[in-house]
Amino acid sequence: MYENVWGYDYPADPNNLTSFIRKLRKKIEPEPDRPRYIVTVRGVGYKYTENEEMVGKTATPPE
Repeated sequence: MYENVWGYDYPADPNNLTSFIRKLRKKIEPEPDRPRYIVTVRGVGYKYTENEEMVGKTATPPE
């Protein structure tokens, strides 16, 4: 996962990204437990959206 981002094997905990997203949501989301702007896409990662239908839901990956 980190190799795709930085281009080399990063010796870190894979939960770092999860922790970063959690902190970011706390700063920008009206309700961090029901994300409106940074949503999880199963099997892919995260994406930014302003779609009101996505509030509190997990997005499906694109085909």
